[in-house]
Amino acid sequence: MNLLESAAENRPEPCRLCGGATAIRFTAKILKKYPAGFRRCDDCGSMQTDSPYWLDESYAIVHSATDTGMASRTIQMAQLTSLLLRMAGVGPQTRCLDWGGGNGLFCRMMRDQGYNFFNDDKYAEPFYCAGFTAAEIGIAKCDIVTAFEIFEHLPNPKTELADILRFEPKLWIFSTQLYENQGPEWNYFGPALGRHVFFYSERSLHQFAEAHGYRFIRGRHIHLFAKRADNPYFRRGFFRHGIQRVLDGGKWAGLAASLHFLARQRHAYRHWQSDADRMRMRIHAGQSDRT
Repeated sequence: MNLLESAAENRPEPCRLCGGATAIRFTAKILKKYPAGFRRCDDCGSMQTDSPYWLDESYAIVHSATDTGMASRTIQMAQLTSLLLRMAGVGPQTRCLDWGGGNGLFCRMMRDQGYNFFNDDKYAEPFYCAGFTAAEIGIAKCDIVTAFEIFEHLPNPKTELADILRFEPKLWIFSTQLYENQGPEWNYFGPALGRHVFFYSERSLHQFAEAHGYRFIRGRHIHLFAKRADNPYFRRGFFRHGIQRVLDGGKWAGLAASLHFLARQRHAYRHWQSDADRMRMRIHAGQSDRT
């Protein structure tokens, strides 16, 4: 162990989710040059890196072209989410928000499915859903929030997850791989890229949910927080009994989600045409205001 690793091990850092004490389980080189400790929380059982001072460099030097599974993953998430929302009785007027939605591909796909989705991302241009962002229409509350492959990137999850809670969602669908005491060989740690900095245990997500009035339902690829009080979507018997089978994944869930998605996609042109008409009206109104 060199001096930098020794100093990291001796520096106390509380859990950035629950505030509990942490202890280093192993060290690794972030971006192949910065030694950092990977610390397990004694209270909630999550794993976190040392305070991630390298994030700006990580996002600056690693091009998104390395994420070759982005499109396939987006399709899979859209299929499963569309089925879950249909089972929950979410209608075409219900406001839905994709938090950390990046270029807006998921948002566009969900709008084509007939759901009233908007994109919210502080750092990316909404190429696929320009004009349909939370900032443009000033969303303060929404019943449905999605956040896919976002949680593990949050350097301060307690603060940043609170940013989602301000929307007061009834259903909060998200994806992240859960930490279950894996060793340093777990590829989800990804120290070479340096973008994954917090890894949630199942216990930590149950604790977070209970603390904020939600129930946590674990799945295979995606998970769910459901508001306990005043939640019309979770009261639907079909949704309540069928949700676990969808979240568990497998052949049945994949087939059901794919068929449901294709059935709704037959009418996609109606939705994108309607959105195109709305954008033309906005552009025309903006031009009229300037004349």
